[in-house]
Amino acid sequence: MPRLPIDTFHLIKRLQEAGFSPAQAEAQVEVLLELYALQETAKKKDVIKLRFLVKRDIALTQAKLQEVEAKLRAELQEVEAKLRAEIEKVRADVRETESRLRVEIEKVHAEVRETEARLRVELEKVRAEVENNRLEVEKLRLTLQETEKRFLLHLNETEARLRADILRAQVRVIMWVAGLIAAQIPIFYLLRSLLPF
Repeated sequence: MPRLPIDTFHLIKRLQEAGFSPAQAEAQVEVLLELYALQETAKKKDVIKLRFLVKRDIALTQAKLQEVEAKLRAELQEVEAKLRAEIEKVRADVRETESRLRVEIEKVHAEVRETEARLRVELEKVRAEVENNRLEVEKLRLTLQETEKRFLLHLNETEARLRADILRAQVRVIMWVAGLIAAQIPIFYLLRSLLPF
């Protein structure tokens, strides 16, 4: 009977999917290949013996797997317990930090309220000062208007007096010039009569 080809990759993959490690799966496939090679020449008794050995290897492998699984579970439980303890510690730290932050936030709120109250008082003072300054400015404006009116009145009076004084001065100058001219006419006639021309 001719030998049929065996897909060892497929067999190893199936064994790994069933829970065998890669090394165990490869060992099982090698054993099966040996059985397959011996099949043509092996006796029935040898095949039964090999089957028994394979079953024993499978049972030992499963026992080892269970032992490894138990170890892994124990380690996993230990890691889980450590993680729970760490998580609880972190939670406690978070609660403590949260508590401190609440106290700090409350302090900041109190400071903000106190500052707000102080600023309101200061704002009222500034408003009062602004109002006082506005009233002072209004008084100064009224005083300035009155002073300006008095100044303009005084300026008009002074201008009128100056015009009158200038007019009088002009009249005096005209009279003085007229007097000079009048005084020079007799001198002119006297010189004309004395000097031959």
